[in-house]
Amino acid sequence: MDSVYIVRYSLNCGTELVSCYASLEGAITRVKMMEVSDSLCEDESVTITKEEIISDDEASLSLSRVQSHVSSRS
Repeated sequence: MDSVYIVRYSLNCGTELVSCYASLEGAITRVKMMEVSDSLCEDESVTITKEEIISDDEASLSLSRVQSHVSSRS
């Protein structure tokens, strides 16, 4: 399965900005750019997470399994 790195930048006003990157290096580069431009404030937060990319085929298969399970319980 493929993965994506998510950078979440939470502002103190409650707004959250989200960017996706193909590699951890890309995500870290984004944080470095924020540091260079001095856009990081002490009461704001940056989080990097790694998430799986689910293909349409995988999602359809999962849906079919859930539908089969639900209909078998009836």
